[in-house]
Amino acid sequence: MARITSIGNQASASLAARLGMKDWQVDRARRDLTGWNETSLGMAVGRRAGGCRGQGRVA
Repeated sequence: MARITSIGNQASASLAARLGMKDWQVDRARRDLTGWNETSLGMAVGRRAGGCRGQGRVA
């Protein structure tokens, strides 16, 4: 999703080819990104990444 939002408005077919995705995946990601901007998406990814630290470790 971050890759799609950072590239901008290209046709789904050309963007899919550029990213190694299918057209429908680009269309789905664009629908899912409705209401998000680069800042809010970055914050969400950063929070999620920060929340994963330490998981899976045995104390």
